[in-house]
Amino acid sequence: MAQYKALLILFAVLCGYVFCQEAVTISPIANTVATVSKNGELIVKLKGNPTTGYGWYLSNASQLSNALQATNLNAMGSTTSYVQNPAPAGYVGVGGTFIFRFNALAAADNVNLDFVLKRPWETTLANKITVTVKITE
Repeated sequence: MAQYKALLILFAVLCGYVFCQEAVTISPIANTVATVSKNGELIVKLKGNPTTGYGWYLSNASQLSNALQATNLNAMGSTTSYVQNPAPAGYVGVGGTFIFRFNALAAADNVNLDFVLKRPWETTLANKITVTVKITE
Protein backbone atom coordinates (compact mmCIF):
# COMPACT_ATOMS: atom_id res chain seq x y z
CA MET A 1 0.00 0.00 0.00
CA ALA A 2 2.86 2.37 0.78
CA GLN A 3 4.21 1.83 -2.74
CA TYR A 4 0.90 2.95 -4.25
CA LYS A 5 0.86 6.06 -2.09
CA ALA A 6 4.42 6.91 -3.14
CA LEU A 7 3.54 6.40 -6.81
CA LEU A 8 0.41 8.54 -6.43
CA ILE A 9 2.41 11.35 -4.82
CA LEU A 10 5.07 11.14 -7.53
CA PHE A 11 2.38 11.23 -10.22
CA ALA A 12 0.72 14.27 -8.62
CA VAL A 13 4.05 16.14 -8.41
CA LEU A 14 4.93 15.38 -12.02
CA CYS A 15 1.46 16.36 -13.25
CA GLY A 16 1.66 19.59 -11.28
CA TYR A 17 5.02 20.36 -12.87
CA VAL A 18 3.73 19.70 -16.37
CA PHE A 19 0.46 21.57 -15.99
CA CYS A 20 1.98 24.56 -14.19
CA GLN A 21 4.19 25.39 -17.15
CA GLU A 22 2.85 28.52 -18.76
CA ALA A 23 2.27 28.57 -22.48
CA VAL A 24 1.93 31.96 -24.14
CA THR A 25 0.53 31.96 -27.68
CA ILE A 26 0.72 35.01 -29.92
CA SER A 27 -0.25 35.63 -33.55
CA PRO A 28 1.54 38.87 -34.43
CA ILE A 29 0.80 40.75 -37.64
CA ALA A 30 3.35 43.47 -36.82
CA ASN A 31 6.27 43.93 -34.44
CA THR A 32 5.18 43.01 -30.94
CA VAL A 33 6.34 42.29 -27.38
CA ALA A 34 5.60 39.02 -25.57
CA THR A 35 6.15 38.15 -21.93
CA VAL A 36 6.61 34.56 -20.80
CA SER A 37 7.66 33.04 -17.49
CA LYS A 38 10.89 31.13 -17.02
CA ASN A 39 10.29 27.43 -17.82
CA GLY A 40 7.24 28.43 -19.86
CA GLU A 41 6.65 28.03 -23.58
CA LEU A 42 6.18 30.71 -26.20
CA ILE A 43 4.18 29.74 -29.28
CA VAL A 44 4.28 32.10 -32.26
CA LYS A 45 1.67 31.53 -34.98
CA LEU A 46 2.13 33.22 -38.35
CA LYS A 47 -0.37 33.03 -41.21
CA GLY A 48 1.02 31.95 -44.57
CA ASN A 49 0.64 29.79 -47.61
CA PRO A 50 3.62 27.65 -48.60
CA THR A 51 2.00 26.72 -51.92
CA THR A 52 2.98 30.23 -53.10
CA GLY A 53 6.63 29.44 -52.43
CA TYR A 54 6.72 31.79 -49.47
CA GLY A 55 7.35 30.60 -45.94
CA TRP A 56 8.15 32.08 -42.54
CA TYR A 57 11.73 31.70 -41.27
CA LEU A 58 13.45 32.67 -38.04
CA SER A 59 16.30 34.66 -39.55
CA ASN A 60 18.31 35.00 -36.33
CA ALA A 61 17.97 31.41 -35.09
CA SER A 62 21.73 30.99 -34.69
CA GLN A 63 21.91 34.16 -32.59
CA LEU A 64 19.32 33.32 -29.93
CA SER A 65 20.47 33.83 -26.36
CA ASN A 66 20.75 30.96 -23.90
CA ALA A 67 17.52 32.23 -22.36
CA LEU A 68 15.27 31.11 -25.24
CA GLN A 69 15.46 27.80 -27.10
CA ALA A 70 13.69 27.06 -30.37
CA THR A 71 12.23 23.55 -30.26
CA ASN A 72 10.82 22.92 -33.74
CA LEU A 73 13.07 24.49 -36.36
CA ASN A 74 14.28 22.71 -39.45
CA ALA A 75 17.76 23.15 -40.96
CA MET A 76 16.64 26.19 -42.97
CA GLY A 77 15.26 28.04 -39.93
CA SER A 78 11.59 27.43 -40.67
CA THR A 79 9.22 25.49 -38.46
CA THR A 80 8.47 21.81 -38.64
CA SER A 81 4.87 22.61 -37.64
CA TYR A 82 2.41 23.87 -40.22
CA VAL A 83 -1.37 23.54 -39.96
CA GLN A 84 -3.50 24.02 -43.07
CA ASN A 85 -6.77 25.91 -42.74
CA PRO A 86 -9.91 23.77 -42.97
CA ALA A 87 -11.00 23.25 -46.57
CA PRO A 88 -13.28 20.93 -48.51
CA ALA A 89 -11.71 17.69 -49.73
CA GLY A 90 -9.66 18.12 -52.86
CA TYR A 91 -8.93 21.84 -52.42
CA VAL A 92 -5.32 22.81 -53.14
CA GLY A 93 -3.45 26.02 -52.46
CA VAL A 94 -5.15 26.54 -49.11
CA GLY A 95 -3.27 28.74 -46.62
CA GLY A 96 -2.65 27.98 -42.99
CA THR A 97 -0.46 28.73 -40.00
CA PHE A 98 3.27 28.31 -39.37
CA ILE A 99 3.74 27.43 -35.67
CA PHE A 100 7.07 28.21 -33.96
CA ARG A 101 7.72 26.94 -30.41
CA PHE A 102 10.27 28.21 -27.89
CA ASN A 103 11.19 27.18 -24.34
CA ALA A 104 12.03 29.98 -21.90
CA LEU A 105 15.09 28.77 -20.03
CA ALA A 106 16.22 31.81 -18.02
CA ALA A 107 15.06 35.30 -17.14
CA ALA A 108 15.99 37.86 -19.78
CA ASP A 109 14.93 41.17 -21.28
CA ASN A 110 14.62 41.95 -24.97
CA VAL A 111 15.36 38.66 -26.69
CA ASN A 112 14.48 39.36 -30.33
CA LEU A 113 12.94 36.81 -32.66
CA ASP A 114 13.21 38.04 -36.25
CA PHE A 115 10.71 36.30 -38.52
CA VAL A 116 10.92 36.84 -42.28
CA LEU A 117 8.45 35.85 -44.98
CA LYS A 118 10.33 34.91 -48.14
CA ARG A 119 11.01 32.33 -50.76
CA PRO A 120 14.00 30.21 -49.72
CA TRP A 121 15.89 30.90 -52.96
CA GLU A 122 15.42 34.69 -52.82
CA THR A 123 16.95 37.40 -50.64
CA THR A 124 14.04 39.83 -51.05
CA LEU A 125 11.67 39.77 -48.08
CA ALA A 126 7.90 39.94 -48.46
CA ASN A 127 7.48 40.77 -44.75
CA LYS A 128 9.43 40.95 -41.52
CA ILE A 129 8.09 40.75 -37.97
CA THR A 130 10.18 41.09 -34.82
CA VAL A 131 8.87 39.63 -31.58
CA THR A 132 10.68 41.01 -28.56
CA VAL A 133 10.49 38.51 -25.71
CA LYS A 134 10.77 39.27 -22.02
CA ILE A 135 11.27 36.25 -19.79
CA THR A 136 10.30 36.76 -16.15
CA GLU A 137 11.23 34.71 -13.08
